[in-house]
Amino acid sequence: MTGQKFPSPLAGVSRDTPLPTAKAADGKSLVNPPAGTPSESYQQFIKAYDTEKRGAFDVHVYYDQTSQDQTQYATELYERIRREFSELRIYKLWDRPIGPHPTAMFETKT
Repeated sequence: MTGQKFPSPLAGVSRDTPLPTAKAADGKSLVNPPAGTPSESYQQFIKAYDTEKRGAFDVHVYYDQTSQDQTQYATELYERIRREFSELRIYKLWDRPIGPHPTAMFETKT
């Protein structure tokens, strides 16, 4: 993220209540509270290949955990996804490399 500034991914999202840390029934993903109304982004994306519970795509968002700016942005993006797309499976936000992943990251299914 050098040279270009992006607006916070949490802009325009209510953060009145903290997000829960409880795990979902699968024992791995996190419970997200209902968003209330569907995100406008649903009108801008193509139909998923798979509408099953696991989702069509597996997305890993990597960031440099030694960069304060990248860590803040990734943390805010993680929260934004959980608040706006509560039906998506999302996993823990890792603040360090884990398993085969060479840097900090989080994963979500779409």
